Amino acid sequence: MKQNDPYAGLGTYEQDDADPYAGLGVVEKATPRAKAAPPAPDTSAAQLAGVVSGAFSPYAAAGAMGAAAGAPFAGVGAIPGAAGGVLSLGLADLGTGLYNAATPLFNGARVRLPSEAIRSQLQNVGVGRAPQTPGQEVLFRTAEGAAGALSGASALGTMASRAAPGVARNVMQAMAQAPRAQTAAGAAAGGVPAAAREYGGVTDPLALAALSLGAGVVAGAAATPRPAAVTPQQLVDRARTAYANAEQAGVQFEPTSIANLGANILTSLSTHPRVQFHPGLHPRVATVLTAIEDSAQNALTSGTQISFSELELLRRLARTAANTPDRDQRRLVGTIINQIDRFVDAPPANAVVSGNAPGAATAIREARRAWRQMSQADVFDTMVERATNSAQGLNSKSLQAQARSIANNPNRMRGLDPNLQVQVRNLAQGRGGLSTLQGLGSFAPSLDAKNVMNYVLGAGTGGAIYTGQPALGALGVGLGATGLVSKAAANRMALNRVNAMGSQARGTPARQIPFAPLAAAAGQEAVRGSGGISVTLRPDIKDPNKRASMGLPPL
Repeated sequence: MKQNDPYAGLGTYEQDDADPYAGLGVVEKATPRAKAAPPAPDTSAAQLAGVVSGAFSPYAAAGAMGAAAGAPFAGVGAIPGAAGGVLSLGLADLGTGLYNAATPLFNGARVRLPSEAIRSQLQNVGVGRAPQTPGQEVLFRTAEGAAGALSGASALGTMASRAAPGVARNVMQAMAQAPRAQTAAGAAAGGVPAAAREYGGVTDPLALAALSLGAGVVAGAAATPRPAAVTPQQLVDRARTAYANAEQAGVQFEPTSIANLGANILTSLSTHPRVQFHPGLHPRVATVLTAIEDSAQNALTSGTQISFSELELLRRLARTAANTPDRDQRRLVGTIINQIDRFVDAPPANAVVSGNAPGAATAIREARRAWRQMSQADVFDTMVERATNSAQGLNSKSLQAQARSIANNPNRMRGLDPNLQVQVRNLAQGRGGLSTLQGLGSFAPSLDAKNVMNYVLGAGTGGAIYTGQPALGALGVGLGATGLVSKAAANRMALNRVNAMGSQARGTPARQIPFAPLAAAAGQEAVRGSGGISVTLRPDIKDPNKRASMGLPPL
């Protein structure tokens, strides 16, 4: 059944009719605006300079405040005051850093370091800039570590120079040594963990602290300068100068005292506990005794004195006589030399007629030491020369053969100090890893360096084709490469050892690495940096004011 239309009679709306809502306007849905892109980081030279100056600014400010505080007091002064200000900032940073490192144990909140607080205030007035990129963060941490180490070492040196003698002064002097090495240690201790954090994603505080400490000590040790090497010419000049000083002392011995010296020597040789002197069995000893007796007799006959240089010639004659394989003669000649030395060091009463005997004795000992050092160094120079001229050329095996030749020659070994004798035997026996490297070096191909790449390609390809197994070909290439590297390392190790023995023989001081101050410089930076603020890893801090107070760039 057809139902009635409820809208009947109301009329219809046609398209051509007037729009009843015309003039009221249309409400459209608002289109959301796109967020503005964050500004690009500033990488200008001015920004980099500001980052570096920001790293140094807290220490400069602390020094300035300390100088201002100490200047009015005559007992302190501006310079010690500045040093005290820098040291106070370093200690305050260290204490705060230790607290921050321990905050995870009790869920504590990190406290800003005093240097961070000073830096933030200085940045507010336009001194220094905060880093904005990971690279700038690494630069900042490197500069900060260098600034802290250098300023600390300088401050300790200043305080030590003004401190009274005692334990405190000695400690400050020890901790202030090698400022260049400490600066390198601080720079590495700050920069390396920052790079690991920014680019490697390392966030564990303990790992960062360990990395900081290790990198700092290694870098500081590498930056420790080596002492200047003593050259052969310096030894020659030193010996000649010492002999000239001995001559200028003008020492003249009374002939009777030299005759008595010869008689005393003969008596001691006749009652030697191990061997008794006999002219027929010990002709070299007899020659020395005859020379001493003739020198004294000729002086008595001519009514002249015996000069210091003449007595030194008698001693040199005894040294020459000691160069014999006969052990008994060496023992007896050693007794002669010892008694001549005791006579020179402490002449009997009335033995010295004129001149400065103590001064001459000191000079002649210096000359003997210089000539002995030069003689020992010649041994190692000759080792390198003979190894170079050998059939196999200069390499670890030829140097080892030369060391073995010396170790098997008692006369040559006696001319070396005991510590050098030990090092020669170690080289001859291949100790210290040399034999291991030589063994691995046996896998190296006997080819010219120009053909190494051809060998590697040929050995690998040929082995793979012949066996049908590419893994065996790769193994052959790996063994060959390992052999080449090991052989080169063995050659370098052997040559370095010989050169080191030569330097030691000439009296070149060993490089002393100040591990205590290096560890202190690296350790302070490790404590500071292990809980440090990272540019890229602190997006959780949204408040602009808080970010600014912590030295962070805006998000």
